[in-house]
Amino acid sequence: TLEEGALTSPEAWDGMAGISRPTWRTLKNTCGPNTDWISMAPRKEFWDVPTTKQELEDAGYFAGNGNGDGCAWPLALQQAAESESLALTAVGGLLSYLRTLKLDKDLASLGNFSAYSPLQRSTALVLDGPTISNLDLFSVSSEDGGSNPIATAATRGNSSTNVEGTLFALLNHARTSFGRRLLSRWVCHPLRHAAAINARLDAVELLMADSELSESVSTTLRALPDLERGLSRIHSGRCKVPDFIAVLGGLRAVATMIDQLRQAYEAEAPVRIQTLLRAFPALDDLLTEFSSAYDSGLASTEGLLLPFPGSDQPYDEILASIAELDAWFDQHLAENRKRFSCASIVYKNMGKEHYQLEMPATIKVPGSYFRLSATKAVNRYWSPELRGKVQEHAEAMETKAM
Repeated sequence: TLEEGALTSPEAWDGMAGISRPTWRTLKNTCGPNTDWISMAPRKEFWDVPTTKQELEDAGYFAGNGNGDGCAWPLALQQAAESESLALTAVGGLLSYLRTLKLDKDLASLGNFSAYSPLQRSTALVLDGPTISNLDLFSVSSEDGGSNPIATAATRGNSSTNVEGTLFALLNHARTSFGRRLLSRWVCHPLRHAAAINARLDAVELLMADSELSESVSTTLRALPDLERGLSRIHSGRCKVPDFIAVLGGLRAVATMIDQLRQAYEAEAPVRIQTLLRAFPALDDLLTEFSSAYDSGLASTEGLLLPFPGSDQPYDEILASIAELDAWFDQHLAENRKRFSCASIVYKNMGKEHYQLEMPATIKVPGSYFRLSATKAVNRYWSPELRGKVQEHAEAMETKAM
């Protein structure tokens, strides 16, 4: 077990993060032969409940999800924190591991947490590791009953990889990477009710009956980027400009495809397809708003996403603040030239210290001026006011670049 006693008792087996032998045996018998086992130190790496709660609060994964101040945890996490201590500990171990991969913010910030209770929902069969292995769903068993080493290596950590001779390879005709991942989940959780199975088959049959439209949809899907992961990166703020442009283009292509399907099938389509078509959100206005908000040519050629004036109020405010500071710098330079009767005073940027007032070494300045650098011929200073403005300018430029 993962209970306190099992982690600290003399019988605990330290071969796998301190868990007991019965637990280790259960895990080995339940999971497939190509499962990756990663040892994690109890509490330090595999967090307990208090640590998990504290890490979730400190990391701010769900900032902005609350009503007013504070953060709102997803409902499944709230319920786990109240009554399912082992479930929350499992979440802690997962987040700790994702943090080592620098993926925790990308995935956790989406808030896609739900309680896994297949027996309670009873919508699909529950397949354990040996069953998945014996049925050759993702890997092919060798003649001696073990797992084919080549197939195991090909699918390690990736159940959406085609391996010849497996059920997944036979069924997989997906045109997108996120479609392959969805299909692999369907294979692991086969539907158990005839009505649900027939609804899915009716949807497939309708698409196969219209070869022209089916080919058009297939061509569109084949050209799509990985929208699932791209949207995750956008949400976490770690998406590069080319990937962002690709996601917008992909969403635009999907919206066009959905409109095409609605025109062809909405009236006489099976219930499953009608439900999916109605559930797809209207993206045209949103995509048009995004496209008209920035210079697409500059984004494509130079990887710079610069909003047009008036399209992004916070960005416009930052530009106005920078322009105001630039005007202040010009005025401050003119005042110092007049004050010291020297037209050769200029600004110099030296390393990270910008807007240094460079003036001849013969000029005597007040003691409040802070000297930053010097040569035999010149000294460079920040005046008291200039020092604060330089910091403001640096912060504004950093905000602009975000």
